[in-house]
Amino acid sequence: MSKVLWLVSMNFNQPEKEAEFNHWYNNIHLPEVLTSPGIVGATRYRATREVAGQRRYLSVYEFPNQEVLEAFNASPSMASARKDFQTNWRHYTSDFLSWWFEVIEP
Repeated sequence: MSKVLWLVSMNFNQPEKEAEFNHWYNNIHLPEVLTSPGIVGATRYRATREVAGQRRYLSVYEFPNQEVLEAFNASPSMASARKDFQTNWRHYTSDFLSWWFEVIEP
């Protein structure tokens, strides 16, 4: 089975809360997510320039295979992380997109 990446992108629409959001994402959300069994790693990115239609933030989560990603998405720790995001931050975001990609190897 191939390695799988889960990409999550979004915009954040409340400039006065953006630093607080980034602190939460980097210091609370990611460490919580990274305690889940099977996840290999996670990295966040911020766009370096504005391009029409591009999201400002991108998070990349790495899993050893599709099966582990599916188990992660069904896990209690992911349910907790989703609830925290939905309750406290979702209403400040827009253009939320999520994709799963598998590695193509020769």
